[in-house]
Amino acid sequence: MADKFTTIKIAGKEYKVNLTMAKKAVKEYNAWDDAAIIYYDMADEEVWTNTYSGCNTWDRYHAKSIINVASKNNLPIRDMGMDELLDKIEHTIDVLNWW
Repeated sequence: MADKFTTIKIAGKEYKVNLTMAKKAVKEYNAWDDAAIIYYDMADEEVWTNTYSGCNTWDRYHAKSIINVASKNNLPIRDMGMDELLDKIEHTIDVLNWW
């Protein structure tokens, strides 16, 4: 089955988001009871979640195209939905374009 994509348009640019990967990222993010970060790669159109044992751990990516769009620590929070993730991706890109 082929991956599905959606397009976010900001400031005359188009950013594709892999919805298959985004759905998996949201599922992993919501299922993890400790710290987690959802990343989006604007160049490769990929979305993924990294999970951590503790809130003082994270990964550092040197590619400027990889952005942190959502994060949580080990405090209980409500689950994130796909619409919220897409809004967070759009907002983060918009803020980066503003700078």
